[in-house]
Amino acid sequence: MPLSFAVAASSSVPLLLSPLTLRNHAGSCAEPAPATTLAGGNLSARLLDLIADSYRDAKERPFIHLIDGGVVDNLGVRGLLERTLAGGSFEASFKGLKPGSVRHIVLISVNSERDTAERIDSSDRVPGHLQVLDALVFGAGSRLSKETAVMVDDVARRMNEAIQVERARPGSVFAPDAEIHVINVGLRQLSDPEMRRRLLLVPTALTVLPIQVHELQKAGREVLRESPAFQHLRQRLLAETGPVAHANSAP
Repeated sequence: MPLSFAVAASSSVPLLLSPLTLRNHAGSCAEPAPATTLAGGNLSARLLDLIADSYRDAKERPFIHLIDGGVVDNLGVRGLLERTLAGGSFEASFKGLKPGSVRHIVLISVNSERDTAERIDSSDRVPGHLQVLDALVFGAGSRLSKETAVMVDDVARRMNEAIQVERARPGSVFAPDAEIHVINVGLRQLSDPEMRRRLLLVPTALTVLPIQVHELQKAGREVLRESPAFQHLRQRLLAETGPVAHANSAP
């Protein structure tokens, strides 16, 4: 599958751009379909299997229409978290690695949400069709992104608790000081209120002005460097690599 298909699907904002249509080739692969856990397993595993099963019958569902995933999860990490939880054991995700080889697990979650073009709840006027569409696409995506961000923090806490237990077991892939670092990066974390307001209004389009690209890159670096989670990770890495790393890390 060409990478351009994924890019095109990710750009297919509902009602603004057409969905990307693919033919369903389920059942025609040489490899057998993975076993399902509908009869057992944890809740996450069963839910994922229910979703996957709906795509496995190509006769009943011969075509698949893809749209912008932001209507479900604008962060792009919900599926990763659900798949990890569905595995039942966090260590199972690192199967095959050498004992004690995993010291840091880093997840950088980039929130690319934008503000709605107009706050329809600041006026008593009945919103027009375009205002409703804008609020539906970007307002709903913003709420889902907040839910996913809370979910990420909760899963990270549980993962760290699981690591503390599993790293003490003989032969564990986790080092004695293994830790997971979740770093959230978003434009709402910008300290400059004017730049924050301006960049949150950059339109979702197939092209972005060069000056906007430059400002977005600058903002991303700033938010990342000021993140407490990133600072903690950096201090851990510097402490592990010694004085040479400190000398080479000067700006």
